[in-house]
Amino acid sequence: MAVEGVAAGIIVANPHGIQVNGGRFVGVSGVTLGAGIASRGTSGAVRLEPGKGTLSVGPAGIEADGDIALIGGRVEVSGRVEGRTIDLVAGRGAVSIDPSTGGIAGIAAGRSAGDRLIEVSSGAVLNGGAVRVRVTDAGAGVRIAGAVNAGTGSVQVASTGYIAIGGNIDAAQSIVLVGSSVSIGTDQAIGLQARDRSIRATATAGNVRIRNAVLRGKSRDTSSFDALGAITLQASGDIDISGRPSSRVVLHGESDGVVTASEGNTRLNGVDVQSPAGWTASANGHITARDLRADVASLAASSLMSQSWDGVDIAAGDFVRLSGPAVEMLSSADLRRTRIVVANGGMSIAADAGDIRIEGAAIDVARAIASDPDARGALTLTASGSVSLLSIAPDRLFDVLARNHDVSIRSGADIINDGGSISTPDNLVMTAGGLVRNAVRLAASDGDVQRGSFSRRFGQQRMTSTFGSLLFPDAATRLHAGLGFTLVAREFRNLGAEVDARTIDIAVSGEMENRSLLIGSFAARRTCLVVCFGYRASSSIAIQRASLAADDQLSVRAGGQLLSTGARMTSLTDMSVLAREITFNSLMVPQVVVRRAGLGNLFLGSGGWVGLGWDGGLVGALDGRLHLQSDGTIRFSGIAPISALPLSIAGARLDEARPAGVGPIGANPIGWLSWLPQ
Repeated sequence: MAVEGVAAGIIVANPHGIQVNGGRFVGVSGVTLGAGIASRGTSGAVRLEPGKGTLSVGPAGIEADGDIALIGGRVEVSGRVEGRTIDLVAGRGAVSIDPSTGGIAGIAAGRSAGDRLIEVSSGAVLNGGAVRVRVTDAGAGVRIAGAVNAGTGSVQVASTGYIAIGGNIDAAQSIVLVGSSVSIGTDQAIGLQARDRSIRATATAGNVRIRNAVLRGKSRDTSSFDALGAITLQASGDIDISGRPSSRVVLHGESDGVVTASEGNTRLNGVDVQSPAGWTASANGHITARDLRADVASLAASSLMSQSWDGVDIAAGDFVRLSGPAVEMLSSADLRRTRIVVANGGMSIAADAGDIRIEGAAIDVARAIASDPDARGALTLTASGSVSLLSIAPDRLFDVLARNHDVSIRSGADIINDGGSISTPDNLVMTAGGLVRNAVRLAASDGDVQRGSFSRRFGQQRMTSTFGSLLFPDAATRLHAGLGFTLVAREFRNLGAEVDARTIDIAVSGEMENRSLLIGSFAARRTCLVVCFGYRASSSIAIQRASLAADDQLSVRAGGQLLSTGARMTSLTDMSVLAREITFNSLMVPQVVVRRAGLGNLFLGSGGWVGLGWDGGLVGALDGRLHLQSDGTIRFSGIAPISALPLSIAGARLDEARPAGVGPIGANPIGWLSWLPQ
């Protein structure tokens, strides 16, 4: 169809429906095809009232050298639609048309529907300067499986029902998707690209769901208050983003950041968030990230749920912020270790109603976050509940390296470091309402068995004890501060682990324990019928040393007992220890002795026994004064205090005891005269 002379608008209307398959319009300012009843109003505008008719475009498509508007109760496109601008409108809402151009002047709301009213099939193409897709009926949906291209403008899809995008969308400016729910992606990977502005997907009454898609935005659309970043995902329900190992979801913000905001939960799995300007996420429910790679991140979950991360990589230039009622950074066996690197800034994690739990993560931070007044160092962990820092496998050790500035960990309950390492060149500050435990991780044992007797079974007498083994023998459990280590808590237990700093200041209202641990096992067996005639024994017992070492001063104040067993507790200059009771012990170590037969015991034969020995610890001010103060007893058992200056003891009774020597628990002389009384 052609218009000779001056370009004009063309309107074709039929209430029973319109089918186009290979339509071409030449010399038109615009063409409107409407499956409805057309009438002219008093103002001269044309009013089109769509009915139940369908407007369908077949495989041969439609093209025009002006604008194209396709209107109907239902619109189906299975071919190519090419025009200056393209409008698809479906539903029973009346449409006003400018007769001079054939363009849409206004759209009224339709009635309740709930059906899919716009279908752009796979293989179809909407190709124009700008593309607008709108549904007027309440609850009606849109499905776009074909390609949409806007060469000079934006792509806008609006529906009061769902929006399902299964094809590629490319826009020179913005891509805006607004529906009750929004689904992007199918089993086949697709791409959405806003070349000069932003991508925004908003679910007004449901969820945003993304599968196997790449979204690329450049900068925030400043003409829209709802555009918060280069990519903005908003949902009144959940945001669920999931990729595949071979086809990850990519959210890329070139100039501005990526923003996700949900009234419900946010779940990410197999996602790459790429933006030098950062990623900001908020949720009234919980934020769960599994197999995530991201640049700068600022995440906040505000319900009674949590943030949960698994297999996460974040490479940030400035900062990483995580906040929520509870925060979890997990590490499943089927995913890589969580790694967070902040090249020029720091990281803060806040759990305002629960716990912080970090498993097998490596955190590398530079310095405090300049824009965060609550940041107390390069790494700040703050929880109203407990803070648990866990190494879970040799390749999934918990490790923190702060290259500058302090590390601050504050907990309303306990702080647990199991097999992890924290290192800072400045200060390490731990404040807990409950227990602080710094401990190596051991494999299961049968308990700290130190005394026992042989058990009889079928003529054999056995004695065994297993103290467990180090789960990570090549890794150090360590708290290191180049300047000061400060701890304030109810209790402190350092079990087979290290604490070292220039100065150490520990204040606990209850007990403090510094203990070396036994690892390995021993076993002894003797065979006895009428007489005992065989004895075998073996031991792999070793000691995992605990250490509190200050390069300058060490100060400990405990409202309860201080107990140091087989451990190192030293300062280079002065050491001050104040506690209700103070005990420094050697460590009791099981030993196995076998004496073979020889000329000296020809008739008694060989013998052996399992006994207890002592391995001393170390306590002292190596180049200063050791000051001890207690209302009770200060006891040294098998350890002699070291003090470069005279030992200072105040307000207590000193008890120096030598530990018992090695003595047999079970003994077994063997030989011709073994039946004689021993």
